[in-house]
Amino acid sequence: MRNRPIQYERLNHEWTAFATLIVGVALSALAPCINADHSTETSAHASATTTKEADPATSASMECKANLVRNGDFEQGRRRPDHWDPPRPGTVEWVDAGEGRGRVVRFRLNREIAETSGVKYLCAPIRPTPEGKGLQGRTYRLRADIKTDGPSVILFVKGYANVRGREREIYRRKKECRIDPGRWRTVELEFTPRGPAGRKALERRGVKTPTVEYLRVQLYTYGRPGAVSFDDVCVEAIGRLSRPEAADGNKQDSLTPNSKNPPH
Repeated sequence: MRNRPIQYERLNHEWTAFATLIVGVALSALAPCINADHSTETSAHASATTTKEADPATSASMECKANLVRNGDFEQGRRRPDHWDPPRPGTVEWVDAGEGRGRVVRFRLNREIAETSGVKYLCAPIRPTPEGKGLQGRTYRLRADIKTDGPSVILFVKGYANVRGREREIYRRKKECRIDPGRWRTVELEFTPRGPAGRKALERRGVKTPTVEYLRVQLYTYGRPGAVSFDDVCVEAIGRLSRPEAADGNKQDSLTPNSKNPPH
């Protein structure tokens, strides 16, 4: 009887040692999984805190493979951007935007300008390629990155030709841009340059109509006072049209002149 407590104590000690051994082996086997899960969680957290989400507004410069607009990113120039109209001091400025964008063109509209003429700014003429391919009848895509804090924005593509010794606009397409204030957004417009409105009827009567000799992109703002920035303006040939234009390919859109929609 006196030996039984000693025997029970010995058995209890042996079972405790065995259980400790089993737990140690199990933890050793699970350690790689635990470390892997912890590493994955830590990596995911680091990625979430250090990786910036790509801004869709940067897509224009990334996707524009053959830009027909010279200096569409506004980086070239000394006192003003090359291949664009001269800026208007106090109204159209060539500035460093920060945000990793480099230089942009920024419009500043006071109330008088915003509610009357608005502000327009045009690129240098886009002419046929050196290979001699004409502009008319081919399909293009216009893209631009835009940021506004209030004023409305319209993108224009205008086609010109020499008519009786004078340069005249014979083609126009426009894109009224709906942009949330304060954020960069990319706006697109597909277009196919054609001759003047009513050309088919004139051609049936044997009247020769002019063809588009060159294009110009016009940036236009109006409506409310404030600032609008433009960057990465691009025109590239895409060879097809996703959405058909008007029947004659030359819908001459216009704005009714008033305080909210000034002439352009």
